Amino acid sequence: MTFTAEEQALRSARIGAADVAKAATGKYGGAAAAVAEKLGIVADEIDPSLADRGHRWEQPIADGVLAHYGLFVAGEQMMLTAKDNPRHGCTADGLLVPTPEATWEAVVAGVEEKTRGRRSPWPWDYYRTQAHWSLRVSGLNRWLLAVATVDEDYDIHTGQLSERLVSVHYEWVDRDEYEIGRLIELADWLWDHVERGVLPDPTDAGALPYVKAANMAADSTATADLDDLAELIERREQLRAAAKTAESEEKTIEAQIRHRMGEATEAVAAGRWRVRCGNPVRKFTSRSEADFLDLYGAEAAELGVTRTVTVLDRDKAKELMADQYDALRIATPQRVLTVKDLQPEEGHD
Repeated sequence: MTFTAEEQALRSARIGAADVAKAATGKYGGAAAAVAEKLGIVADEIDPSLADRGHRWEQPIADGVLAHYGLFVAGEQMMLTAKDNPRHGCTADGLLVPTPEATWEAVVAGVEEKTRGRRSPWPWDYYRTQAHWSLRVSGLNRWLLAVATVDEDYDIHTGQLSERLVSVHYEWVDRDEYEIGRLIELADWLWDHVERGVLPDPTDAGALPYVKAANMAADSTATADLDDLAELIERREQLRAAAKTAESEEKTIEAQIRHRMGEATEAVAAGRWRVRCGNPVRKFTSRSEADFLDLYGAEAAELGVTRTVTVLDRDKAKELMADQYDALRIATPQRVLTVKDLQPEEGHD
């Protein structure tokens, strides 16, 4: 989701549903990530493909809500602020109304729309916390969670991903004043850290990029007390060693699978695991670049496709001379291997 500069400034100046949910559950970077984002400490953004998936499924999810409950989704991405505290806000995925033209007084509830992969976890505690905070900010009494499970299938011949809807799970979250009170205290605690410019202690792997960004400066005269982290440091080294062993074993198994697949593009193991190994991936290599410059150098120069220092500006060449660029891709041994569990997924009750 893309926000205007004004909307982004408003989001940075208040505690939103995602901030509270991160802090309450320790997921997606936890409290450290929530505070870091308010302080303008930048880390890697959400996978754009996941954000695009969520956007693509907004309307189908809304259509499902209408069919299931007879309620329209209106006011998409409306930014709401609590009446009693301008620091408490949320961005509603939508508001549920009986008719498309309904006013605020006719709003029945809010809705939080989510998408997930078929084998992705179910972070219901995170979803529910977002809903509770949205209820706090909006003053409404009910919020609907609509979670669509989407299956992505890789086409080994075209190299394209296709999507299909597996299921949609609905859950109503009712207003709980005790829970809301707890979240208000948490939000104020977060904002205190924002005002002091101090990150809370990291509790989740997602906090690492923010901690790195917050500690970019180096001072050879500074000191740090790590004595109480000695056991954690030892555990980290154990995990790193185990990870290297696991990576080596995983690659060995992949080599065995590829060796057994040979030229086959698809096989099923024991009725459960579907293994696909597509056509060779075609890449634009250094040899392709040399051929491109020999064949199309003059044409490229006329279009403004130049060499950057000593190499071709590949991004511009791909954009402005796509056919020529694609024609010089070279087949490589890198065939995409995917494994899919064919056992039916257990649903959420």
